[in-house]
Amino acid sequence: MSSTTNTLWVCDRQNNITELVSGRLVQRFRTKEEPQFICITASNHIIVGMTKHISRFTTKGTLVRSSLAEGTGNPLVCRPYRISECPVTHNVAVADLDSTGNGGEGKPHVVVMNTDFKELFVYDGEVPHTYQQTSQSEGEPFIPYSVVYDTVGNLVIADCNNNRILLISGRGEFLRLLHTDDHWTQAIGVDREDVLWAVFGLNKVKLLRYSSV
Repeated sequence: MSSTTNTLWVCDRQNNITELVSGRLVQRFRTKEEPQFICITASNHIIVGMTKHISRFTTKGTLVRSSLAEGTGNPLVCRPYRISECPVTHNVAVADLDSTGNGGEGKPHVVVMNTDFKELFVYDGEVPHTYQQTSQSEGEPFIPYSVVYDTVGNLVIADCNNNRILLISGRGEFLRLLHTDDHWTQAIGVDREDVLWAVFGLNKVKLLRYSSV
């Protein structure tokens, strides 16, 4: 959803980026590669996640910036799965599944970068021992299926494998465990009133109000 126009944007496997206008999807532009996920920024740019990079476009499809321009080393992202822009700093957080099939190391993580797509920090899912479940001291491998900023700039992360939702600061510091469920965490979102909605399993949706500080 665009916070500027309140319209819905969609990407598909045919490389189309479309906007829902008067109940009809209107094609705005196409990408050269298959888009994995999109994020509409406060400046009404479209950030598109594609294999091994993310790119920022105008609503007409003009390329503004790409993470590929950062150099010849390892890409900032491998398999971008979810993208979120911070409403305070406008930093960008990407849930990267880092799949080996896409050339990654098989170590899913969340990477946060600034508006120039320069890496600020990487969060690998580490949770202080005091928060670990007594029956599962080590936990399952971290798989961030969703990531979203709240209104004050903290990051809410869906830890799919461990059926839980984590809260970390905008600087990458673990703050607390927000919720643990009986089913795997599939998707999350935070509205302007800091009401957290979450999808667990295939068809369970919950609304959770929380204080981010």
